[in-house]
Amino acid sequence: MEPSAEKAILPGMFALSLITMLERLAFYLTLSVVVTYFQETRTMSLTEAGQLYSLFFALLMFTPLFLGVIADFTNRRAIIASGLVALMCGYLLISLLPVDYHYMLFLPLIIIALGYGAFRPNMPVVLGKLFDHNHLHHRGYIGFIIYYAFINMGALPAPFIAQYLKDIMGYEAVFLASACIVLLAYILFLVTRKHQLHLPQKSHLTHQEHEHHSKDRVFNGLVLVGVLLSVIPINTALYQHGMTLTFFIRDYLSDFSLVGPGIQRVNPLVVLFFSIVMAIGCYLFLKYSRYLLLKLISIGLVIAAVGYGVLILSLHLYQSSQPVSALYVAVVLISLGEALIAPMVIYTIYRTSPRNLKGLFMAVVGFLSAIASQLLIVYAGVYEKQGALPAFTIISCVLAAFGGFFFILQMILKISQRSS
Repeated sequence: MEPSAEKAILPGMFALSLITMLERLAFYLTLSVVVTYFQETRTMSLTEAGQLYSLFFALLMFTPLFLGVIADFTNRRAIIASGLVALMCGYLLISLLPVDYHYMLFLPLIIIALGYGAFRPNMPVVLGKLFDHNHLHHRGYIGFIIYYAFINMGALPAPFIAQYLKDIMGYEAVFLASACIVLLAYILFLVTRKHQLHLPQKSHLTHQEHEHHSKDRVFNGLVLVGVLLSVIPINTALYQHGMTLTFFIRDYLSDFSLVGPGIQRVNPLVVLFFSIVMAIGCYLFLKYSRYLLLKLISIGLVIAAVGYGVLILSLHLYQSSQPVSALYVAVVLISLGEALIAPMVIYTIYRTSPRNLKGLFMAVVGFLSAIASQLLIVYAGVYEKQGALPAFTIISCVLAAFGGFFFILQMILKISQRSS
């Protein structure tokens, strides 16, 4: 490891993270008001608005798959730049679209989905290659923790800014703000190009590295399959803030109107805080190994399982009082687990996927995460039919089981590598 190489990639790493933060801010500005925009401005019924949003969501799921593949075999930076332009045009078009042009509403939504698909799976690949080309893959996971922190910084204020702009100047101002923010991201993407491509050393593999890479194919394949198969059950259990946790607040706390929104704000703030702390701690104290990523995912899952365990315990101990303190402890633990799991999963997928298909596999993990977001209601159904205790017990057991799975997987791989 060369300190000069680490310093050289910092501008590129922070530039890519900042660009993604701006894109996330613009995207969530629009996403947070688009359904009410369909209803209030386009005079759609709730059913019609829901159907149109479902179609839009489906486009957001599928466009990264083919645009990730296209970027793998063409110019990835050109695809990303085109995606930013498409996002900017889509937001601008929806802000300028006359109210009576209902049949034209599909056009900006399709353009936004195409821009999203071009941008979202390919930015992590550019970030990962920045570390690879500088022979700093052992620091890449720290870069992805910082990258995830910037994503949260973009998503966190978006609903509040969108609501403020809508109340003061209308929906058009929200979409126009999104377009302006993406324009800023596009300019930043262009002017920081030399930092994103900083290659102080040759990026091709030596003969020895090729042999090592060939021996790693089995290892990478097993890890890749294991992570991909676990994305849906893990995300479905982990991201319950808007589902079972909200139901818990509704049923067990009298100040639902105060505590409910508070919990929604605490989660991204805690994730952001722990992401920064973890990036510093990993840089100073952790030594990278090929098993470290699986170990960190395992630890994050166990911590999140303990968070839900705190809620289970509170149901036994606070039968006659409101478990506010237990709720906040649980949210902090679950958020800490998320801060560990999410960036490690993304970086593990990047590290173990085939070199010429990284964009595709980044899109696949996004696709699986989107499916998981549609399955969150499964645990909500368990909660409503069986109660909080069975729902949280199942969630905690699922998270703990997958924590054990990743711990055992890394132990088996470690033993098999030693024996070979």
